[in-house]
Amino acid sequence: MHPERPALLTQAELLRLEDFLRSEASGEGAMSLSRAHGFLTAIVSGPERFEAGEWIRLIFDEPVFSDSEQAQDILGLIMRLHAHIEQVLPIAGSFSPILEYVQDRRGTRSCVAEEWCEGYLSAIDLWSAPLPRALRQTMEPLFLIANPSGGMRHAAQDAHYAELCATLPVMAESIYQYWRSRE
Repeated sequence: MHPERPALLTQAELLRLEDFLRSEASGEGAMSLSRAHGFLTAIVSGPERFEAGEWIRLIFDEPVFSDSEQAQDILGLIMRLHAHIEQVLPIAGSFSPILEYVQDRRGTRSCVAEEWCEGYLSAIDLWSAPLPRALRQTMEPLFLIANPSGGMRHAAQDAHYAELCATLPVMAESIYQYWRSRE
């Protein structure tokens, strides 16, 4: 059961969840927070509903919790993250992906969206419906970010990359609306 209005996780809660996901206790194959957020966004956006047990096991790789309190805390955080995505995706302009950021030697911060996009794409593999042609074009930024040609980004590409990242919220909302309109 989800709270009616799940609050966005606080910065401290997000860091706690990220720390657990990156720890050995979560398992070698666990997703990062950004990847898990992209994954959950596609789970919520897609053509069918998934039970929590179906997607939780794919985020964590055989987690080992120190005690039942930690298990309840971490699983509660991931459930709240899922519920928050469910709440904001239907409202145009409300969704924001959880992306990673890097800082260069000059102190300039830039977003890194590959993990989020890869998480989203991994959830699409779970959809029973084929990806319609209409959505392929909408999802082009996702594909370009997740599968960059030529490997690492170059300074000349940074502006284009930032533009692609900026389209991700609208893309996610559009995909959500596409599938909900067919229910």
